[in-house]
Amino acid sequence: METCIHIKRDRLRLAYTVILLAALITGLIAYKSLSGFSKLQQVRTSGALELRDDLLRTRSGNFAFLVRSVKYLAIVWPALVFGILIAAGVHAFVSPAWFVRGLGAGAIGEQVTAAVAGTPLMLCSCCASPLFSAVYDKSRRLSPSLALMLASPGLNPASLALCFMLFQTRIAAARVVMTLTAVLFASRLPDLLLPRASQPAHSATNAPAVEPKTFALPEALCLYLRSCRYIAIQTIPLIVFGLFVAMLVSNRLAPKTFASFGGSAAIIGLVAFFAVLVALPSFFEIPLAFSILAAGAPVGAAAAVLFAGPIVNFPSLLVVGRRAGWKAAVLLASSIWVIAFGGGLVLH
Repeated sequence: METCIHIKRDRLRLAYTVILLAALITGLIAYKSLSGFSKLQQVRTSGALELRDDLLRTRSGNFAFLVRSVKYLAIVWPALVFGILIAAGVHAFVSPAWFVRGLGAGAIGEQVTAAVAGTPLMLCSCCASPLFSAVYDKSRRLSPSLALMLASPGLNPASLALCFMLFQTRIAAARVVMTLTAVLFASRLPDLLLPRASQPAHSATNAPAVEPKTFALPEALCLYLRSCRYIAIQTIPLIVFGLFVAMLVSNRLAPKTFASFGGSAAIIGLVAFFAVLVALPSFFEIPLAFSILAAGAPVGAAAAVLFAGPIVNFPSLLVVGRRAGWKAAVLLASSIWVIAFGGGLVLH
């Protein structure tokens, strides 16, 4: 009798997982694909990419960063909601054993699987961070969780296509190479250098209540709503705070500041540093790279922005630090900077 109950419960869990996540992921991909397709059509027609330049424009005033933060949230909030809802579905219904079977065998295998899963989501780094939190909590596997978070913005197909359409081929290709290096290899470093990184300390104490015994629809709905609240509490305050800090820093810098900073190597290093921290919606790394080039910065600096700008930011690093430890967050940020700096120097 007890075996039959467990079988029925597992079947219901699987059904909820497939129906809920399939619906949410399909909706997210449709939403992001429409946006990306419209930008591609715009570039094909006019040869230029038009975005809200007021988000990138430097403003005066002590509270200008708040205005830019609000405008940023006004752009990304639908994707952020999708990210939280999908992350809550993972947290509520996906069994840890499924991750063991689904991620594949071997370090490269699980990295590739995570990258393939994250790429079609096309979320910016902020919006992908709730997914990192949920996958990390449930799987206790840091490397593939990071690979999923990095692949979603870094391997965004529409963004990569726009880079090849608007920039020299070597610049766009450099972004692809740097992104693959980060997704497949840099995301492995915390596991290699921090032995306890794949043992999330918070999942046991902060997770929602014990799973229901039968997984009947009302029980499953309550579990999902609790997971939504849990994911939101764990990520939204960090994202908002990190966004304020990122906008405060970026509001005091102009592209011409980078161009006047020492030699080419120093410029690329400085640009890469701020690109790691700055918060950018999808595609906004492209006009920022053009602005840096127009100010006289070297080509390697533009490539550093195209790579590091979307793949991480200060808010997503805060989420990684809160969930996996601050050493893991610092190591991730440092490795992204090294890849951006090194790639920029090679390209220059």
